[in-house]
Amino acid sequence: MENKRKTIVRSFSLAKDLYNHHGHGMNPAKESELQAGAEFLE
Repeated sequence: MENKRKTIVRSFSLAKDLYNHHGHGMNPAKESELQAGAEFLE
């Protein structure tokens, strides 16, 4: 459960960074982490 919580926190942090920087230079690895967090929340 703790790992899932960390994934969610990381995903929200990445989403915030994406919003703040409008996605310029987004690392593909970060995109996959964000997707994993979004899938977990569904």
